[in-house]
Amino acid sequence: MNKVILLGNLTKNPELRPVGNTQVCKLGLAVNRKFKDKDGNLQEEVCFIDINTWGATATFCEKYLKKGMPLLVEGRLKFESWEKDGKTNSRHTITAERVELLGFKGKDQENEVLAVRDLSLRDLSQRDTSQRDSSQRVKTQREVMNPNDYVDFSTDDNLPF
Repeated sequence: MNKVILLGNLTKNPELRPVGNTQVCKLGLAVNRKFKDKDGNLQEEVCFIDINTWGATATFCEKYLKKGMPLLVEGRLKFESWEKDGKTNSRHTITAERVELLGFKGKDQENEVLAVRDLSLRDLSQRDTSQRDSSQRVKTQREVMNPNDYVDFSTDDNLPF
């Protein structure tokens, strides 16, 4: 099984670029870990991770996310290798299958969480159209989210668990 779940903050603004007939968005995520060393001193370790999102998720991420926002990313680990100047380089990246923006304040709820899965824009619009008259209408991403309304999870005091 190849499954990765990460909670962290964006380290830079998303970068969107075309790849064939679709879009890919590169995200940088910082994941913190606090622990006590053998002497009892509190230590902090930061892991910087490259994440790629594809399709409608990539377009959404580029449009609405910005540096510092807290995210939960679910995806799979991918090993990449390339050759440059006669030297072989390699790294692990995450291919995101799901991205959740954590802690922003939505229009209708105090602390709303937005989950974006790999859906095409056509799928999103069909869902919205089919449920337009329903009392449980699916909100479009634009209606749900204002990118300036989010809670800072950079300290443990603000974590929801």
